[in-house]
Amino acid sequence: MTSEPNTPAHVCINCGKPTAIDIRRDELFGSGKEALIIENIPMLKCLNCGLVYLEPAVSEMIDEICSHPECHASFETKQVAKIA
Repeated sequence: MTSEPNTPAHVCINCGKPTAIDIRRDELFGSGKEALIIENIPMLKCLNCGLVYLEPAVSEMIDEICSHPECHASFETKQVAKIA
């Protein structure tokens, strides 16, 4: 899931253009029984070069969540489909 709210542009760390916007996206970390979905992660997406990246504080938050999911996550059953 990706959402692109109307927010002021940021300067992209890759191309240097003021065309990076705030987005939020869900991401999967790990696999199998160790899989963890972090929802609504704030990211920046450059509309010029296409780079999607995290700010350092968000990256640190993700590292903390992945290191200690029992402190930050709730267990939910999700449907999973595989393409063979």
